[in-house]
Amino acid sequence: MTSSILDQLYYEGAAFLAEQLGEAPPPPRVSMREVLGPGGVIAASLPGYECREQQLQMAESVEAAIKARRHCLVEAGTGTGKSLAYLVPAIYSGKKTVVSTGDKALQDQLAKKDLPFLKAVLPVNFSAAILKGKSNYICLAHWDAEIGAQRLEGASYEFTQVSTWLDTTESGDIEELSIALSPEFQSRITCSSDACPGKHCPSIADCWAESARDRAEDANIVIVNHTLLCLDAALRVKTDGNAKVVPDRDLVIVDEAHRLQDIATRAFETEVSAGGIRHLIHDKQVLAAGPDPKRLAEIELRAQEFFDALGRLNSAFSFSIESPSQQLRLQSENLAGKLNALAGDLGLKADNLPDAAKKEAFKKHLERMKEYGKTISNALFPREWEVVFVEKRQGSRGTQVHLHRCPITVNEHLSAALFDVWPTICTSATLATGGNFEYLKKRIGVGAARGAIEELVVGSPFDYQRNCLIYLPANGAMFDPRKESPEYLDRLATEIEQLLLASDGRAFCLFTSNRTLGEVYDRIAHRLRWLVLRQKDAPRPELLRRFKEDGHAVLFATRSFFEGIDVQGEALSLVVIDKLPFANAGDPIQQARVNQIKKQSKNEWAWLNELALPEAIITLKQGFGRLIRTKSDYGTVALLDGRITQARYGSPILRSLPPATQTRSLEAVRTFFATHGRETGEARQGRLV
Repeated sequence: MTSSILDQLYYEGAAFLAEQLGEAPPPPRVSMREVLGPGGVIAASLPGYECREQQLQMAESVEAAIKARRHCLVEAGTGTGKSLAYLVPAIYSGKKTVVSTGDKALQDQLAKKDLPFLKAVLPVNFSAAILKGKSNYICLAHWDAEIGAQRLEGASYEFTQVSTWLDTTESGDIEELSIALSPEFQSRITCSSDACPGKHCPSIADCWAESARDRAEDANIVIVNHTLLCLDAALRVKTDGNAKVVPDRDLVIVDEAHRLQDIATRAFETEVSAGGIRHLIHDKQVLAAGPDPKRLAEIELRAQEFFDALGRLNSAFSFSIESPSQQLRLQSENLAGKLNALAGDLGLKADNLPDAAKKEAFKKHLERMKEYGKTISNALFPREWEVVFVEKRQGSRGTQVHLHRCPITVNEHLSAALFDVWPTICTSATLATGGNFEYLKKRIGVGAARGAIEELVVGSPFDYQRNCLIYLPANGAMFDPRKESPEYLDRLATEIEQLLLASDGRAFCLFTSNRTLGEVYDRIAHRLRWLVLRQKDAPRPELLRRFKEDGHAVLFATRSFFEGIDVQGEALSLVVIDKLPFANAGDPIQQARVNQIKKQSKNEWAWLNELALPEAIITLKQGFGRLIRTKSDYGTVALLDGRITQARYGSPILRSLPPATQTRSLEAVRTFFATHGRETGEARQGRLV
């Protein structure tokens, strides 16, 4: 008897038993090829569907990992169809699944396109929900207070727009609004997890955030973002698993997993500033408890003095604290002591509050006060596993000084709160370095606690050799970005201009620094005959709208455009990258990681292979991935960093990129565009006929 017949008999028996017990039937047991393969369930429902072998390989690997309750790491090239490759086996497994994404675009794609499609075509009954942080939803208690304030002051434009929207919204999610709210107004009508009284809130029955959590608790598939997933991990670690913001689950899927380390680092971070302390101690809950105003003024003064002193330590805008003076140590101890004492005294008053909601919110507020005090007291005595640094921000009130305290690495935190608890699927178009996942496993803590880990690298179904060209400067020695002389910038600008002439515009010019972007822009922008866009001149969505609509535009941008951008068709035919995207050596977190590796390995240059190169490769692959988005796309990626051909680490970098044809000839670039332009024109003419 074949396995498919056995599977069918098993399903029918399990379905009959579930019916007798009044439960939902289990999902049918089918192979991934029967769903995603030629003639499968999806092909039968989607005219023109193209089976992708890479997608099938990924789906089968994910399915095997789910059945064995193992972790799975998959790098799948652009065009693989990753979302269906993990959603389909997760749905058929019947397991409660949390899917975490790196940005809103992918979250929307899953919620509004992929999952509704699968719900319509798969013979499996499942539900899905999106869950966001509490501050993404209107807080009805705060909204009622705002109604009273607006009656006294007169209704503002923002208030009127939100009021009208509340009559129709089903989610209370402020991202549905057609206008962008000012930070001040948004903070008044939303509530953070730190300040929420939870079950004690008088509006709990109608709370939008609680409704979203209830839907998530009941759903088979819950979509969150990495920030919420990591905040949940941080809360579970902090409370020994007694508190959570994301429902418990059987399976976790982390898409865009290359971003997990950086987002987790911020989730486990504490940030303090003089303004933050001022806001904290003058909060209406604190003032209602009646502390001595002179005491609050004293704390505010000491906070300002301490942060002013931090700002004078270094002229850089971001730096670690080294060799602090005795006076600074005394200032930190004094300020931390005053904050902790205030929190302790107010805590006694919180216990006597008759209103349970106010008591809960007040206690959370005091916990933040204690956390601020802890960060300040540890600032000048950081432990071996953490980094403390100062950041200066330029704002409307001048330079603001912020103190940060965070772990150097997050592998142990993520391991304890995520990977040691639930089987996890991690995927992205850019996860592997050197053909393996060793860098990823070490950085995010994916251990082998559950046994062997499923690992898979599948390439893209696109024909890179035919449709993509990698251009490298003919003379690499003349394009060394470490020598940012006027002569180098002149050469760089001229090279970019020649490439733009070959591609007839239609380009992203991506830079690793604002300074180089500005220098090149000033040299050639006025000479270019196409629409020229610059990152700082408009919000990202507006820049992309103009770029796509024009068809021949040139966009000058920095690292934020290396990922999360999808421009299909000829409008984007050239991607220029000025420099290998190594992390900023002056970044305090990066410095701490470099120092940690040096100390552990006793090798002065170990950090290059263990940290700097893997990170640069992943970021470069993301930038490369902006170009070819569909099978019909074509174009050139120009890597204008001469170190690729001059340095020993250039070869492994090139080997990590998609298998495109390489050239050092500008004439070859011109011929490539001329040839593909004719082919595209002929194909377009054929369609018209």
